[in-house]
Amino acid sequence: MFPAWPSGADASSPSSAVEDRSRYRPTDDSSAYPGKMQAELASVLDLQRFWTNVNTPEMKRRGMIVRGELPNQLRPLVQAHGGRWTVEGRDGTGRKSEIPWVRIFDAELSPSATVGWYVVYLFSADGQSAWLSLNQGTTTWMNGEFQARPLFELNERVQWARRQVGRIPIGSVSAIDLRSQRTGLGPLY
Repeated sequence: MFPAWPSGADASSPSSAVEDRSRYRPTDDSSAYPGKMQAELASVLDLQRFWTNVNTPEMKRRGMIVRGELPNQLRPLVQAHGGRWTVEGRDGTGRKSEIPWVRIFDAELSPSATVGWYVVYLFSADGQSAWLSLNQGTTTWMNGEFQARPLFELNERVQWARRQVGRIPIGSVSAIDLRSQRTGLGPLY
């Protein structure tokens, strides 16, 4: 997994969080990639400090970015490589999720986020970091709600994937902390 966004802003100080990320915001044409994408990533991180499972104005804005703007920025890049790759973002169905995400996936091999492997941007609950990760479906839909897959199953699959990938590139990490304290899903990623 690669850190997609630097951390280091003081979570207790909203202004320092904004100031810390301001150097990554575009200064010229904000419609140009990567500047626009960086600004959208920063916006999601800034909005994370307002997280609630209710659809407040802040959560509505976060949803527009995660479900629309970020996928729209990534689609041309993904489609330029051909194949069956597509992009989707989610920030909760009904209630807003603590950990929003945007994934790049092959619809045949990973028809939903609960099945298969995919590349995903994961946003920490505290808004201090975003991660670009090779990830797997960590939950299943059972009895009308998402249930965590058994940890031993997830660990076996991670070990299999690491053998397939081989040497992990310099600068990557083998574990991420999404700082999820209000829901139990963060550690599963």
